[in-house]
Amino acid sequence: MKINNKNPWEWEEDELQSLIDNKVSEVVDLEYKGSDSLAKTEGKKKEVSKDISAMANSNGGVVIYGIETYPEYKRKHIPKDFDNGVETSEVSIEWLEQVIYSNVQPRIEGLRIHPIELKRKSPDKFVYIIYVPKSDCAHQAGDKRYYGRIERTTTALEDYQIRDINSRLKYPVLQPKFRLTTVQKKDNETTYNWEIFLRNTGVVRARDWAFEIIIPREFQIRLGGDKYTTISPIGDGKVRITIDRGGAQQVIYPQYEPRIHIIHNVRISNHDLINLTQRGSFSWKIFADDAPPRSGKTKFIEIEIG
Repeated sequence: MKINNKNPWEWEEDELQSLIDNKVSEVVDLEYKGSDSLAKTEGKKKEVSKDISAMANSNGGVVIYGIETYPEYKRKHIPKDFDNGVETSEVSIEWLEQVIYSNVQPRIEGLRIHPIELKRKSPDKFVYIIYVPKSDCAHQAGDKRYYGRIERTTTALEDYQIRDINSRLKYPVLQPKFRLTTVQKKDNETTYNWEIFLRNTGVVRARDWAFEIIIPREFQIRLGGDKYTTISPIGDGKVRITIDRGGAQQVIYPQYEPRIHIIHNVRISNHDLINLTQRGSFSWKIFADDAPPRSGKTKFIEIEIG
């Protein structure tokens, strides 16, 4: 996920503050934990390994240590504020790496730990961001169990789920990416070109694929489509876009990120832009060769805007 076009390992205090101000809830790829979760006890170490392995076994994402959530059950997944933070003299990057690498098996490649000083709230105290990439195999936590994330919850995996994770090497793994480019600004709205990309993060090429996305009502686009694309209303102001390249020989190779479609003259009013920034998201589903369908959501604040 990105904020202000920055990757998690590039975030600063302002990016974290925006998560709190906008009350960005925990989702499958975002989790908030208190600083006390990094206490140097065996129980806490195993809990860290559980958090990190679950993220890798799911879609990857970010675990943030140093942000407290609301105590009420209905709001327990919503960030409330920074807590007192972590002292790096007590919890160093090296110590945290050792905890993760000694408790999570096999080793998670590409993991990044990024400390951010709380210069305004608690100088010399830090929040730790751990970026966890989606893995191609199942990872075992320190208690010898396998975990994954379902929406906002970390849960033990069933045997079939573990086997599904280990089959990722057999299939392409397509991940959508979106970019808005400003065309014209008026007093009450902005017009954009909206580009849609698919990145193959797997190790197998995708030969036949189809992509479906549900657009919120705040996105004002023209209906229609082309040979491979259908754009149609589905009610409540929402629109479904279906791009089906099955048999069209547009192969998506591993680590390749082609643009699969562009929609011109997308209009967003200033009022709707505020709503989208606060809680807007796009639901999508991807079909690729013989792989099980993949579905997910992309929050509007994760979209690159230029």
